[in-house]
Amino acid sequence: SVLLVSTTGYIENEWYQTMDIDMSDNPVQFQEWNMDTDQFSQELQLSSNTEGPLEWILGVFYFDEDLDTDYFFEDSSIAGFVFMNGGDLQTESIAVYGQASYDFRDQGVPLRVVGGIRWTKDEKDISEFQQIPAFGVDLAADMDEDWDEISGKLGVDWFVSEEVMLYTTYSRGYKGGGFSIGQFDVFDPETVDSFELGLKSQFLDDRAQVNVSAFYNDYQDLQVNFLLFTLFTTDNAAEASIKGIEVESTFIPADNFTLNANVTWLDAEFDDYQFSPTIDLAGETLNRAPEFTVALSAQYEWSLGDNGSLLARADFYWQDEVFYRVQNIDRHREGSFTTTDFRLIWHSVD
Repeated sequence: SVLLVSTTGYIENEWYQTMDIDMSDNPVQFQEWNMDTDQFSQELQLSSNTEGPLEWILGVFYFDEDLDTDYFFEDSSIAGFVFMNGGDLQTESIAVYGQASYDFRDQGVPLRVVGGIRWTKDEKDISEFQQIPAFGVDLAADMDEDWDEISGKLGVDWFVSEEVMLYTTYSRGYKGGGFSIGQFDVFDPETVDSFELGLKSQFLDDRAQVNVSAFYNDYQDLQVNFLLFTLFTTDNAAEASIKGIEVESTFIPADNFTLNANVTWLDAEFDDYQFSPTIDLAGETLNRAPEFTVALSAQYEWSLGDNGSLLARADFYWQDEVFYRVQNIDRHREGSFTTTDFRLIWHSVD
């Protein structure tokens, strides 16, 4: 037998922001931002619904969005001016995909093979404007672009024993291009080739679990967001790579008592990125990519009988230093930090 699933989504969103940018008692700099969004999506999935070595899924996805935005900025200083930009962006996307896996363990071979493929087509149309009356700037333009890409996945799972599985995967991902509204530019899609090798294990009567993965992501035309004067814009880095190792572990030393420990090492850098005619970011660290992170937690739950239960939890998180913008400048650097949380939660029987 097969299973047919239909998922329909519709969202209307109205967003408004106003800000005194200079944050002083004097009305020096002021901004106002409106954004209205209408989204519709529809997905159909047809999948296998029987027990057996072969599992598969086929699907089609449709997405439509209409986004309208207006931005207003006023500088009331001696050299004051008014800046306005915005526009209407329409996006339409359609995708067709399929994935299948076959488990050979019933045939005495401890392997499972997974393969999938996806075709995506994106179309975007924009009508935008930019005005700076004090400097005689009054610009408007209409543009449209479309892109299509094939992405997919290949993987092999090796069941070493009942408690241990090794796996390796290759996948190719795609993120559509677009426009920076009101800036009359276009950025290209980004693609990534991802390679991952990992281990999943459970032992001590399933009271302990350790998962380890090593990965390498090779990005082409990585989409980079950054602030240009008062505007956020998107650019394409020619090449970037991210490699790392993740360790996730869970240990249950006693009933109702759970310990978790997760550690991540990350090496993320631009391989080739001419940010401007005078700034070359090749070899620099990607923004918001700490080299090390550590997360620890401990949790215990007491039964209170007819009065419910009481849960005590402690969380510890440590993050290495990061740069919050693409240029690795000291003033954009955030040093390492820790957070520690304690929670006491009561759950009623009902």
